Amino acid sequence: MRFKPDHDLHIHSQLSFCSQNPMQTPQYILEYGEERGFTTLCLTDHMWDTARIPTDDDFYENQTYEYVCRSLPLPQSDKVRFYFGCETDMDQFFTVGISPERMDEMDFIIIPTTHLHMMGFTLDEKDDALPCRARLFVERFDKLLDMDLPFEKI
Repeated sequence: MRFKPDHDLHIHSQLSFCSQNPMQTPQYILEYGEERGFTTLCLTDHMWDTARIPTDDDFYENQTYEYVCRSLPLPQSDKVRFYFGCETDMDQFFTVGISPERMDEMDFIIIPTTHLHMMGFTLDEKDDALPCRARLFVERFDKLLDMDLPFEKI
């Protein structure tokens, strides 16, 4: 028996700087999911809640809560549940880029603890060696689990 995925909770639209594909609109994402038999999708564009949590990171400077909300309201379907969420980051000081108020407004939140490719933001240059990165993977995950977060959404 072959496994057939029926959900995807990590989808970026044209708004995320890592995508910027003009065809990757919420409507297209929903239609794609319907055509392929998906039951659940979640739009998770990159976001940092700059209004409540300052950052000087260029990647997140314009990917704010207000920016990702430009996808709302999401198109709906009788076949596919389409949720609104985000992907934020944990910086090198273990700060998560979403405030409790914004968490309440999301259906799903991705907080990758392994994003160590953003030198000076998620990783300090002194921690670039592989043994340091391995230690940080575990430390960041432990820090996240110790936070007061709505884990039913994360």
